[in-house]
Amino acid sequence: MHNLSHGFPRFLCNIIGLLYVKAVARKDREDQELLREVLWISMRKSAANRRLKRELKEIGCSVVKEEQAKLEGESAEKVRQWRKTSVSYHGHKQWGWYLDEQDYWVSLLRFEEGPVKAMEIGAYDGVSANMMVDLLFPHAETRLHCIDPYLPDPTTPGENEHWKELFLKNREIGGHEEQIILHEGRSFDVLSQMYQDPAARGTFDFIYIDGSHFAKNVLEDAVLAWPLLDLGGYLAFDDYHWDMHKNRHMRPGPAIDAFLDIYGNRLEVLAMTGRVFIRKYEE
Repeated sequence: MHNLSHGFPRFLCNIIGLLYVKAVARKDREDQELLREVLWISMRKSAANRRLKRELKEIGCSVVKEEQAKLEGESAEKVRQWRKTSVSYHGHKQWGWYLDEQDYWVSLLRFEEGPVKAMEIGAYDGVSANMMVDLLFPHAETRLHCIDPYLPDPTTPGENEHWKELFLKNREIGGHEEQIILHEGRSFDVLSQMYQDPAARGTFDFIYIDGSHFAKNVLEDAVLAWPLLDLGGYLAFDDYHWDMHKNRHMRPGPAIDAFLDIYGNRLEVLAMTGRVFIRKYEE
């Protein structure tokens, strides 16, 4: 998949991403193929393309309104329950995948048949990790490997060694001491060490990159995590549109775009909104 930010408004990328998410959730392969074709067409600058963009914007606005109404209506109770579950952990935030994309994550990643081997790069306070085990990977033999150096991060104010205590406390609250494994260290070092073990390669079902915001670190995380991911496994990036810093080298977006450009023939892009979801099909 090519870099969508060239010649195509971000708003429309979000709209098409939302439509694609809905098609994936419905398992509608025909719609998925159509939307992928639309993304390719969007790279061409022509009068027909400009008309297409106007039409997509009108359709997209309607879809967004429908989704908002649905969330406020029939899905409102589900969201309240998710919030109720998440607030049982210390350090609860008003944002997170378990609050704003819960339906999609469950439809895509709910593994009920057996144990899952997953990874989260950027453990922070542990709320996200515990919610993954609670809601996505409930099998008792699931293993979620979390990586965090717990060092000050200039792109994440407040990140320090004290968050490790909160992580351990939340793991205890969730009763997930055996399922959630903490690797304290820089992701570059931990992932490199994992790669040195041939038995670890191609064994992860899901990897979530939500660590350093520096483009260099995000790209390193993705490249090092790729051989650890199983064929058919899922890789997700957080903070695609994170723009707290004007310097592009201090934002995840450019690194994610670069990875998709280089590895595009080995994967399928499933969603490209605030978070990017891909599925691995080739080494």
